[in-house]
Amino acid sequence: LGWRGRPSLKESIFGSMLDEVIWHAKIPVLVGRLTTAIYGVQQVLLAIPSRSLPPNAIRRTLETAFLLADGLNVPLLILTEPSYQEKIHARLAKMDLSLPYEVKPLQGSPLRTLVSHASMNNLIVLPTLGDRKRFVASLGDLPERLTLATSGNILVVHFPR
Repeated sequence: LGWRGRPSLKESIFGSMLDEVIWHAKIPVLVGRLTTAIYGVQQVLLAIPSRSLPPNAIRRTLETAFLLADGLNVPLLILTEPSYQEKIHARLAKMDLSLPYEVKPLQGSPLRTLVSHASMNNLIVLPTLGDRKRFVASLGDLPERLTLATSGNILVVHFPR
């Protein structure tokens, strides 16, 4: 689904139509703001800020990120809160991976870190899980602020419970 990144949390998260789709979906929903050709992407950047996912959602998140990177034939950079790193490395060890990847800590301000890694050739992936209340508690207005701070490609991957 397409998204311009404009509504605020006061109105809705993505816009009334997208919000309806996301909060009622029984399957994962990908909402993207793509500003450049998808085949021009040179790296998928998966960002996992603190409290954005429960530990049991790490597997699905990594699988989705690797599917995107594999489909685009580009490397994956995983920026994650240090508290997630052990679980991520354990999950990666169980996966059959042929694409290059790197795991780096996401320290300090997630927005500042993501903007410093962002480019027109990156696809920034932000995962979330659950209902609207959990989304706001985990990612807050990060997707909105990211769309204002960078003109690159952003993809929010929402997993229903």
